[in-house]
Amino acid sequence: MIPDWETDCVYLSRLLVGRHPVLHQQLTGILADHGVPVRLLDRPADIWARDYCPVKVGNHQFVKFRYWPDYLRDRHKHLITPAETICQQLDGLGQCRQSALIVDGGNVIQEHKGP
Repeated sequence: MIPDWETDCVYLSRLLVGRHPVLHQQLTGILADHGVPVRLLDRPADIWARDYCPVKVGNHQFVKFRYWPDYLRDRHKHLITPAETICQQLDGLGQCRQSALIVDGGNVIQEHKGP
């Protein structure tokens, strides 16, 4: 897995711009100051892109876990962004393999193994 500190681009939900414009502006400003480009995802169902986006596991390699949280399944299915919607938008970045495992991407972290 590629650790966060080696990230070369950050994707945000386009919904963040409309719902939280100040946060979006501050976040993109901080990332720009550190030389990290920001791209917006089209047609997301929710603002929390980290939950449903693929995890970068290698150079030009991503794994898209199934995003199917029990707290959204019954009454809030409209907030679940389909896997194909995201993988199509990341098509130019590399291979996006889909996994049958149900995983909330916000819970996937790389342990920092520093000195």
